[in-house]
Amino acid sequence: MLNATDDLRHVIIETSFLDADLELARISKHLCPAMLAGELKKLKSGPHVHITHLMPGREDDIMREIARHAPSNTPKRLERSQVIEL
Repeated sequence: MLNATDDLRHVIIETSFLDADLELARISKHLCPAMLAGELKKLKSGPHVHITHLMPGREDDIMREIARHAPSNTPKRLERSQVIEL
């Protein structure tokens, strides 16, 4: 569905767990950085990706793992009160 959107510029997606918690992520139907990377590879365009729903206390660790999986177009953490122009 996202690939059918001609002007896709932004994607907001959750990544709740570390890669070490991959099985928990699957069971709970959330993402870990490795799973996120697999989903992002499916996109034909290169939108800005904003990450939300990070596990409290592990936010920086999750973002580091995401950066390792996507070094050329690293998603950014969605910040409180952030405004995204659409």
